[in-house]
Amino acid sequence: MFYTYVRDGVTVYASSLMDHVPHGFSTRTGGVSEGDALGASNMGFGKEPDATVRENRRRFAAAAVLPSLGSDVFVSAAEQIHSDVIFRVTKQDADAAFRGDGFYTNESGVTVAVKTADCVPVLLATKDGHCVAAVHAGWRGTASGIASLAVSELCGFGYDPTDIVAATGPAVQVDEYKVGDNFEELLFGLMSSSRSAPVRENAKMLSKARLVIYADGIHCNLPALNRDILVASGVPSENIDVCPVSTYENPQLFYSHRRQGADRGVMASAIATRDSTVR
Repeated sequence: MFYTYVRDGVTVYASSLMDHVPHGFSTRTGGVSEGDALGASNMGFGKEPDATVRENRRRFAAAAVLPSLGSDVFVSAAEQIHSDVIFRVTKQDADAAFRGDGFYTNESGVTVAVKTADCVPVLLATKDGHCVAAVHAGWRGTASGIASLAVSELCGFGYDPTDIVAATGPAVQVDEYKVGDNFEELLFGLMSSSRSAPVRENAKMLSKARLVIYADGIHCNLPALNRDILVASGVPSENIDVCPVSTYENPQLFYSHRRQGADRGVMASAIATRDSTVR
């Protein structure tokens, strides 16, 4: 179950399934960004002074009790590219310029994060809390199986998918996510060539499963589709928490690409291992 709390003016979303590890999904609150588009807690560089973004990240990390690493507080992609590219992160990677859409680590003191503004953020952790991952799942990343690939990377440390819990954070919901008439074909094309065997093997079913016919056309339930992909990858359904909160419908709390276009900030979804300590 998802819940919220406020610490030092910063509102954080969290999942009770993930309470054994430091984690959090940020909102627009409690930061120092200015203006209607970016205010008040933008987590992405490039649209305002770097010092402002670093202060926003510092405040969010402090509120969520996440360990800080490097000048930017947590490790995230310098550029997210709607891909299936996932990196293993160590303490030596604190200020690396990654280009991809997912991160995982088994090192204490390392916070990994992804940035979103409607796309689905997925946080994963082993039940013992020693390994964690964060992925950015837009429709292309979702169809490419990035959530499933994160499961595989964590299992590479010696775990079974049943040892993993996951949470999808605030994102655009099915009511607001209208897609084109050829969307099923696009999903199937990426799924059938995914690097994830479970996604390839279930491509026909998955590409249809979360498409819904509305009066104005076809919509897609992207958070639920990521849940389906996790289940297909062996994660038990009871180990997955799906946030029902819409980024599009809550402008006071979230940035939204569909609502604001490119002139907007981004949220961060971050996680660290159980034995991480705040410095």
